[in-house]
Amino acid sequence: MQLGGTDTATEPRAGFAAWWMVGVLLAFYILSYCDRIIVVMMTEQLKADLRLTDVQLSLILGPAFALCYAVAGFPLGWAADRLSRRWVVWGGVSVWSLATMACGLATSFGALFAARALVGVGEASLSPAAYSLIADRFPRRRMTTALSVFTMGPKAGAAVAYAVGAAAITIAGTIGAVEVPGVGALKPWQIVFAMVGGPGLLLALLCFTFREPGRRGAAAKSSASLGEFLIFAGRHRLVLGLLMVGFSLMAVTSGAVMNWVPAYMTRHFGWTAAQYGPVLSISSALAAITLPLKGVIVDWLYARGVPDAHLRFYTWTMAFVIPVAAVSALLGGPIAYLLCIAAVEVVGLTYVLYMSAMIQMLVPGDMRGRMTGLFLFVITILGMGTGPTITASVTDYVFGDPGMVGYSIALVSTVAMSLALILFRISLRLIRPLIVAQRETPSVPEPAVATTRT
Repeated sequence: MQLGGTDTATEPRAGFAAWWMVGVLLAFYILSYCDRIIVVMMTEQLKADLRLTDVQLSLILGPAFALCYAVAGFPLGWAADRLSRRWVVWGGVSVWSLATMACGLATSFGALFAARALVGVGEASLSPAAYSLIADRFPRRRMTTALSVFTMGPKAGAAVAYAVGAAAITIAGTIGAVEVPGVGALKPWQIVFAMVGGPGLLLALLCFTFREPGRRGAAAKSSASLGEFLIFAGRHRLVLGLLMVGFSLMAVTSGAVMNWVPAYMTRHFGWTAAQYGPVLSISSALAAITLPLKGVIVDWLYARGVPDAHLRFYTWTMAFVIPVAAVSALLGGPIAYLLCIAAVEVVGLTYVLYMSAMIQMLVPGDMRGRMTGLFLFVITILGMGTGPTITASVTDYVFGDPGMVGYSIALVSTVAMSLALILFRISLRLIRPLIVAQRETPSVPEPAVATTRT
């Protein structure tokens, strides 16, 4: 098929129904963060009532969720490729909502660990199915904008989660213990889990307020087998590997910043949570708000002849923010430091948008769910799982001073983002032919664009 002869009338239209679907998926993403973060806000109550050690508590907060989230991503991605994606999302929202409520019924470390593991399994269903739905519902020239709205979820979700969590904890504390027939007396922290998890069972029904879009490309005819998926992954293992490692390095940066900046503000500047909390909340809000703008810019570049704009634009912004991260701990004042961290978060730590866009652009439609699950598995294990530990190790064994954790954040972030930038720039030389091949697939009509390099 010649690009110049494409009939754009055969493309999906980005009308109200399409944007309603994105809004529903975004609501689920925000909801998932409420259920994910609420346990962090009640660690002291859990530790006291369930008699948990710090080690047990760390397992609840980390591996119980993260490992199951990572492992479940691939099979649930397979389900998104083979089954109705609406039903996959409905099942996931229902499971994580029930599991959140089950956390409130836990009476031991084992029970709470199992409930948190189920939260991770349920949440692993959302991203593979949602990315696939959006990619099939929007024309490619509008896809990144739609993805950018959906990927507001983590940043917007964190802000909503802390607000909703604080309100729920306050209300439950006012109510006090409640006697439930057949269950017994529920303490305030147990009531909070019910208050946060319960609404998800009703909200899950929103899945059926939008239609399931037809699968484009090869997926419109059949679903790729595991063997075909492995052949595709093996054939393109170099570019996929470069992207996986690059985005994992960005996740290392995210883990370093998100987990250790509060500690640095307290240890080095003597600030309390009441002082640094609002500033960090604003930076998260800015990161969320600017995502649609980034999506519009990428789509604008793509429509004007930059087929790899989804990654190329990100490398441009990374080149700007790496020096900011490098000097962040050298500026002295708390406000200057937080402004640097805000720049890193707004510009550099929105990598999920670019990761999801690259998967949709590079991977055939009948493999996107599994590829998303594979990417999330690698990034969760290599990136999110190691970032906080690497930073702590640099603090302890390189600087030898807990008060210098800000320098550790700067060092880890600068090295990780620099390596990621190198890998991304190398991969740009490989992805253009893949994107053009996907765009020229006869069953996936595309608008006519130039292919001049910028």
